[in-house]
Amino acid sequence: MPSSFDCRFLYPTDDRDKFAFNSDTYPGRYTNTLIFLDERVPMAQLLRMIAYQQKVKATCFPFVWANEDGRVYPTVGARRGARIDHDKLQSWYDYCLAVIQHTGMFPLPGGHCCEDASDYARKDAAEIERVVAAVVTKLDPIVLLWCIGWEISKFWTPAECELVAQIYRKYTNKPIIVQNQGWRHATGKTIQGLAYEWRHHPKYGMEKSVAEIKAEYRSVWREMTSRGKGLIGSEWTIFTQTKLAADQRKAITGWPATYGTWN
Repeated sequence: MPSSFDCRFLYPTDDRDKFAFNSDTYPGRYTNTLIFLDERVPMAQLLRMIAYQQKVKATCFPFVWANEDGRVYPTVGARRGARIDHDKLQSWYDYCLAVIQHTGMFPLPGGHCCEDASDYARKDAAEIERVVAAVVTKLDPIVLLWCIGWEISKFWTPAECELVAQIYRKYTNKPIIVQNQGWRHATGKTIQGLAYEWRHHPKYGMEKSVAEIKAEYRSVWREMTSRGKGLIGSEWTIFTQTKLAADQRKAITGWPATYGTWN
């Protein structure tokens, strides 16, 4: 197990990668690791993704497994309510295991994502438990922690996050965290940590000073550690290759109860 969960889940790329975007605030083309299971993404892009994370000495990288963008979901046809696709789950397991065995990095499941509750994240406890049970049962032997949702306040309340965390706890003894802007969605008794996303959009990361990044982190760090919970600095900039990002990263590294940075 790594001593720190570090990566650059947002990272620079080039025109070879179809699933990427051009920045409108700073030069360059960028993509992310959350699309690891998106079946539309060519294998060549996945290999470049893994190679880049190796280049920056990542120990892990997050991905999401319930995402309307890309129709990533563990059922036949990625349809909500359809039967569980065990062949798909096996391929997810194989992908994750191959990365672990060949690179030493650990893919980290990020759960539901990202914008609304219109489909996969709809507030339906029976459907959520049905898919969580299938995914966790399959991947838990090779997973180090479970993030139950990405930008989770966009679709669930703090109380609902705790209920979903309790569902996860039925099937795993691994740490359970959430990724979010703000800390209140990580306060449930079953939730053990927060992958924190700063209040600003990450495309404005180059406009934030090291002191500003550190001050906001300190405020959230106090809230979490006072409740006995851990943190990961997950998202404050798209431009993770820059010197400013490195300085920002350094400013929040090594704090007690801080278990890594994903930017």
